[in-house]
Amino acid sequence: MNRRFGYFFRRALQGCALIVAGIVSAIVVGWYAEHEKNPWVPSGRWVGWAFITSILVYAIFTEYRGHWRSMKFWFVLTALFALHTLGYAILFRFVAELRAVWVGALISLELYVVFGVLNQINQQSEEASDATRRSEPTSEGGIEHEPPDVDLKE
Repeated sequence: MNRRFGYFFRRALQGCALIVAGIVSAIVVGWYAEHEKNPWVPSGRWVGWAFITSILVYAIFTEYRGHWRSMKFWFVLTALFALHTLGYAILFRFVAELRAVWVGALISLELYVVFGVLNQINQQSEEASDATRRSEPTSEGGIEHEPPDVDLKE
């Protein structure tokens, strides 16, 4: 399969996924409009929370796909989403409904904070792995080489 066809096929799948997501969203919104008075249906605030959370999940997973195998990434992400949920639970005690302006501001703020924390964790992990990589002996052609001793006296 050549590259052009692969690219076209991947984009076509993404387009189909967006169409399916749009249809499912329309069905969910229609169902919610009909059944919102039932006591077992969550309030509109929590539906908004689910929407905001899905945007965060999509943005984080597409940006940090290479970190999925890191246990530290999942631990930090779990802690961030727990704080996200706790923050909205506290917010919903004081706010009756979320307006679109506030949703946009909250998503922007949360993405800024979450990406900042994950970038900081990523940077620390890379620095730690670089430090251990420099201190490990290397082997070239079957001969062990110790890293040179660096004298930091100036």
